[in-house]
Amino acid sequence: MSQREFFKTMWSEDASDRGLDLDHFTLSYAYARDWVTANIFNWIVDYSHLLLYLSFALSITLIFRRTLTAKSGLGALFVVLIFLSQDLDYLLARTIFGPAVNPQFLNLILAAISLAGVGSTVMLKRWRTLDRILLFGAQSAVVLTTLLFHMLLVQAVLPGWNFSIAWGNVAAVAPPDEMAKVCRENRLTCWQGDTFDPEVFNRYIRHQIAGRIEMLRSDPTPELGTTFGSANDLVTDGTMAVLVYKRNDHFWVIGDSRYGVRAHTVILRSFYILCGIAHSVWLFGALSLMWFHKRRFTRRKAIAD
Repeated sequence: MSQREFFKTMWSEDASDRGLDLDHFTLSYAYARDWVTANIFNWIVDYSHLLLYLSFALSITLIFRRTLTAKSGLGALFVVLIFLSQDLDYLLARTIFGPAVNPQFLNLILAAISLAGVGSTVMLKRWRTLDRILLFGAQSAVVLTTLLFHMLLVQAVLPGWNFSIAWGNVAAVAPPDEMAKVCRENRLTCWQGDTFDPEVFNRYIRHQIAGRIEMLRSDPTPELGTTFGSANDLVTDGTMAVLVYKRNDHFWVIGDSRYGVRAHTVILRSFYILCGIAHSVWLFGALSLMWFHKRRFTRRKAIAD
């Protein structure tokens, strides 16, 4: 399952049944509302990815062409649609970087290639054209706003939410019987002991937990806690808010995947909505300006003739 498909299923309240029972089907406002609600963020994710990869494709096209024509633009759109519909972005990232690397790293590589490529044509006067200037501006805005939204939401807001969620489970820092009760009632993943047992937690976050335990162990403070958020979207229980607590030489690890996923979901929704809106403005604004100037130049040429 690609990262984009994971986002879609995670955003639905109940993604287990998307079938249509024709024997009991009645078209109604409630059904239409529920269908739109269940699918709207699927479309937003697809639309946001489409705009991002379309900006890459158009920029790469203008590295080799001085101007953007309707044919070349539609060709770039067609390639992007095939690329995304077959999840080739995910497969390409896995092939190049391996399963341990976040597939989004491919976007950084494509952004660097497109910006450097079309930017070099803008810097040199003999290669500079209006289309290249406009698209370089749009591509720069797309990349910068994506990084800005990521920094504000994923790197600033989400850690604060994970901090609050993790410390909200401090009641589980208790003797074994009481801890088991609290964790069972709140659907938490819990462990306590003197030596960390890595089998309790997902293998993708074990090293983070072990690192936090060693950090607390080296601190002379007798009672101390720390938190972190794991956001590995591609594995089960890879997204959670974790509290690591020390009392003397005894440790507790409390993982909350239920509210960790909820917080992560809200951040992802906000991120893709903002990216979809911003990228639409930059990309379609640049394409509209290209069309406007081409039409104006065509009229001038017709009048001159």
